[in-house]
Amino acid sequence: MWQGLVAATIALGTTTGSALAFGPQGHEVVGAIADQLLRPPATAKFKALLGSQMPLRSAATWADCAKNVDPVAG
Repeated sequence: MWQGLVAATIALGTTTGSALAFGPQGHEVVGAIADQLLRPPATAKFKALLGSQMPLRSAATWADCAKNVDPVAG
């Protein structure tokens, strides 16, 4: 039992480097999953923060878009 768990942990630990930064497409997928999994209280809080019409799949890519904005250029 433990050998399998240790092997799985080592395998995950050696393959997660590329999974840490998966860009806008990956963030959109994670947001879409969250759209489906959030319970009503969390959904209500999210909608109060970002507006009732913005799904998480759209909001999840905001940081990817903002990092390409040049504040000097305006």
